[in-house]
Amino acid sequence: MKNKGFTLVELLAVIVIIGLLAVLIVPKVNKTLKDARKSINKTSISGLTRTANNYYAENASMKRNFQGCSYNFTTDTNTCDNLEFTGEKPKTGKLKINKEGKISIVAQFDKKCYIKNYDSDEIIEQDYSEETCNLGFRGTYVAPTDTDTHKGIVYIDPTDLKKTCNETLASQNINQFDAPTGVNTGCMKFYIYDENSDGTVDMILDHNTSGNIYWDRNATATSSSMKEVAVRLTEDTEDWLGNPRLIYADEIAHIVGADREDTIKWDKNKEVMDYYEPDNIDKITSFYLDGSGTTYSKTDGWKKQVADLENKSRYSWLYDYTECERRGCNNYDGRYYYSNDLRKENNSESITNTGYYISGYWTQDNTADKRYVWVVDYTGELKVATAFGTGWGVRPVITLSKESLEID
Repeated sequence: MKNKGFTLVELLAVIVIIGLLAVLIVPKVNKTLKDARKSINKTSISGLTRTANNYYAENASMKRNFQGCSYNFTTDTNTCDNLEFTGEKPKTGKLKINKEGKISIVAQFDKKCYIKNYDSDEIIEQDYSEETCNLGFRGTYVAPTDTDTHKGIVYIDPTDLKKTCNETLASQNINQFDAPTGVNTGCMKFYIYDENSDGTVDMILDHNTSGNIYWDRNATATSSSMKEVAVRLTEDTEDWLGNPRLIYADEIAHIVGADREDTIKWDKNKEVMDYYEPDNIDKITSFYLDGSGTTYSKTDGWKKQVADLENKSRYSWLYDYTECERRGCNNYDGRYYYSNDLRKENNSESITNTGYYISGYWTQDNTADKRYVWVVDYTGELKVATAFGTGWGVRPVITLSKESLEID
């Protein structure tokens, strides 16, 4: 008996049956797989929430002073000490713990966005888009320690808060001499120095965007205003958020406590003392940021320089990247930065220079004699300089809301 194979009609029938089965089964299989993936994603979010809840519960001692923290999965930046996650983490997103210990999460898995709000245990799933899954702030906020004299550090790109920025990226955003002086774009470091009643914070850049510029080249004793420096500030901060400006002299005095009733009551509107005039608390003069007491004395008051390499300045963040070798700044790197092309000289090399080293930066304020302007000096001193002087740079201040920076 001969073996008989399938006829063409039979083969076509089998193919049609297989095709029908595929049409019926494959979508169900795909749906099952997608549902399983969604379940896994939600389980991952729930796991992150449990870990964060346990972290807060197990650190009962921190509750008294806890100001909140966050874990940025996009940048792998963690401001929650010793918080670690096991299992799958989202590649993009952020978990936040507020000061009451409540948890919020925004995270992207696959093409879906998963959202858990502070006051709900529900995990909301949405199709991913920039609008529906707004991951918001992608910079980094670092809370101050008990010994810091600033109110926190923020790493941001001031043109776009949704751009990734952290300490590592900011440290790589440097000039040809391995320091940030002159850099005015990209990821940068700011120090918060004041918190305002409207929910905003004032913060100052950690370096000068320009090293040498006149304040007002044509200043006279009776007439002067920010001119060249204002133009340069506008140029340096084009497209920045936060209404860039220069810091006020009174703000510097307030930061260091020189304006208090129990110190020297410093006020830029007071009459300025002559250089050789005896100490007079009813007038004002320059002072060191690390000063103390109730006088301008050079032996035990605000004219005494106390910061050096052994006694680090508490306010070095206000004048880093100027000249800090003798004054204990945190970021001194052994170089003097010049105005023209940031050329340098140090112990190992010397070059001809036609510019000036960066002595510090301008404030917004001049004295009653309009030829003089208050500046923050490289020695850690608030002092006067001529408005048509050289060596002073631009160090921008910006004001942003806590909400935009995701500061609880």
